[in-house]
Amino acid sequence: MKDQSAVFGGVQIIFCGDFFQLPPVANTSYGDTGKKCFQSKDFKSVFPHRVILKETIRQNEESFIKAINEISHGRSSHESKQFILKLSRPLTVQEGSRSIKLFSRNDYMITIGNVLSNFPGTIFEFQSTDTGRAKDLAKLTAPWLLWIKKSCPVILLRNLSKTLVNGLSGYVCEVDDSEPVINFPSVNLVTRISKELNKDIAVREQYPLKLGFGITIRKAQGMTLNKDIAVEVDCRDLFNAGQLAVAMSRATASSGLRVMNFQPRYIIPPPQSVMEFMNEPSLATTPDISCCRAVKSLPPGCQSEDTAPLSVVQVDDSSA
Repeated sequence: MKDQSAVFGGVQIIFCGDFFQLPPVANTSYGDTGKKCFQSKDFKSVFPHRVILKETIRQNEESFIKAINEISHGRSSHESKQFILKLSRPLTVQEGSRSIKLFSRNDYMITIGNVLSNFPGTIFEFQSTDTGRAKDLAKLTAPWLLWIKKSCPVILLRNLSKTLVNGLSGYVCEVDDSEPVINFPSVNLVTRISKELNKDIAVREQYPLKLGFGITIRKAQGMTLNKDIAVEVDCRDLFNAGQLAVAMSRATASSGLRVMNFQPRYIIPPPQSVMEFMNEPSLATTPDISCCRAVKSLPPGCQSEDTAPLSVVQVDDSSA
């Protein structure tokens, strides 16, 4: 469609992201080392400057915003620590609302099965059809054994359309012809979900759903859990910079957030490489944007004579 010899086809790009969030996950199967994109030798030549947006949109409580911002940077004041400790109180879930638990590791998700057993109704069991080595199958997100009940919360694990996207939450409203029918209230859609092939080195055919009583913090990254969802964050064994801030900032208000098992050691500083990159000047302090108006040489191997330059905007997640 565009110039195939140019970076991004020669189209100007606005690149948005928050490097204070969780780090990339290495994928050794594809030779992916898990390095951040700004560590590429071509990053700064492709993205010459950035704008850092500071306004918080998801939350509006000053003390809540302050606590999230501080722990994102790996530090916290006495006031913020006390604020987090006060969030350990139990939550009252209103009728018609539901709660979701955020965990640091998949290991703790086993407790979700106990929650389902106490949930009213009949259990429907769906076993996957698997092909491949066990160690490769273990990496697939779709569970080999899916247990659901009517009205139980679930989370979609695959992009099925522009509307039905990975991470979308809903609840089971029917199990018809051995297929679950899911209501996704946030997109106002009720639909039947069919089995999908999760294919890579290994193959698993399973409904792309998992129980939504609880999820890992990484899976929740990018979600906004509004006032109709009570959010409970279990801090046990947090091991990455950004985990606690990402988990807490999923909630829109502290009144719907509970933080359990918090210890100051779970406020983990970002790597030095992230701090150095994020502390570079914003365009707000260096307003020369002439590089965005001039023809710019691209990295070797990606040369194009008539390509517009590329710029970057960095966004604090809470601003998104």
